[in-house]
Amino acid sequence: MSGLASIGASAIKAYQTALATVSSNVANSQTPGYVRRTTSLAELPPGGDRNLPRFNGVVTTAVTRQYDAYLSENVRRQTSEAATANSRSDGLTRIEQSLDLLKDGIGTSIGRFYDAAQSLAAQPSSVASQRIFRDSLAEAARQFRTTASAVSQTAAELMDAAEAQRSAANEELANLALVNGRIQRERPGSAAHASLLDERDRLLDGLSSRLAVTTTFAENGMVRIEAAQSSVALLDGVKPSVLTLERGQPGAVIRATSDAGTMTFSAAGGSIAGMLLAARTAELRIAEIDQLADDFATHVNMWSAQGLTSTGQPGSTLLSGASASELETAPGLDGALPMQGNGQANGNLLALIGNRASAGFEARWTEIAGGHSMTTASARAQAKLLDATLEAATLKRAELSGVDLDREAADLMRYQQAYNAAARILKTADDVINTILNIA
Repeated sequence: MSGLASIGASAIKAYQTALATVSSNVANSQTPGYVRRTTSLAELPPGGDRNLPRFNGVVTTAVTRQYDAYLSENVRRQTSEAATANSRSDGLTRIEQSLDLLKDGIGTSIGRFYDAAQSLAAQPSSVASQRIFRDSLAEAARQFRTTASAVSQTAAELMDAAEAQRSAANEELANLALVNGRIQRERPGSAAHASLLDERDRLLDGLSSRLAVTTTFAENGMVRIEAAQSSVALLDGVKPSVLTLERGQPGAVIRATSDAGTMTFSAAGGSIAGMLLAARTAELRIAEIDQLADDFATHVNMWSAQGLTSTGQPGSTLLSGASASELETAPGLDGALPMQGNGQANGNLLALIGNRASAGFEARWTEIAGGHSMTTASARAQAKLLDATLEAATLKRAELSGVDLDREAADLMRYQQAYNAAARILKTADDVINTILNIA
């Protein structure tokens, strides 16, 4: 009878664990990062001897996560690539808005300056036309300042956003180090161990969205993390590196500081990489705008110097500033305009109008703005494609790791029936023992 009771007792204990696993699956069906568990059961080795064997029932061997390393690694890789594309696309869109493509931007203001010169050439003595000419040049300078400052502000905001993501990555690395330490102390195959592995993978998914990494797993589930496309360790055992952004570098690099020292690497993926790429593009746009502003100011000032005012004096400097964000109209703009040239009252104005096409400032601005617009459109299309790829990879992983409530309901009924059968075995053993005792 002790064998019958042992079989019933072990079965009840085993199916209690199985039912608890199913309950956990159902309760966490909507919990992000939760991986479905199954309970592995095994027969206890029989006792007794060859002539009178004694069967000992069943035991729970492990609570197993429905996990595939390849599928999870693929999701993390696709997460990094999609995050790079989306953060870069968002950054380029913000730069596009800063360039003010759809409103009265630099190109339009330069065009109005030339149009004002043409109107003034037709009526060089018109006070109103002279005022419009001055105002149009001042407006062009203002547009250069406004646009350059807006793009510079966008670049600074992108770097600040990258810093915020870097700070979040540091927090995730620190938490992963703590999880590694707890995994080291927990028995593999236990429910607590499975929960720690869930937390590990959730943190890895978050880290991958910020920074492309490669992972190596120990047999007990501890993870070692390196920066992708480099050998720089970001987490070794329970010792995380501390990440900092080294600004002032083209594209910026990341410093990883640990007990082993400090190493640098370039972000190969994740939102940090996308933001740094967008910030670098903003820096390129600023350089292009600065060059255009410098060339435009040189062109206008040379034109002014080549003409004569109504009093016969050479024209003075009309624009000043070391960069687009500093471009200003000079005091010379307030004086008499250098309209005369080639013996004509409007000769210098005609020369300015004649050089409009060869100077090409409007065309150069269209190239800057239009080229950026094309780059942004391409980035958006790439982000959309990678989002779809990530969604497919995530769904593939969910087919294995996700909780299907219909399947859990079937398992619940099966384990409840097994539990009830085990309970009846114990009841039968109890009835038999009581009957024997009553006979005695």
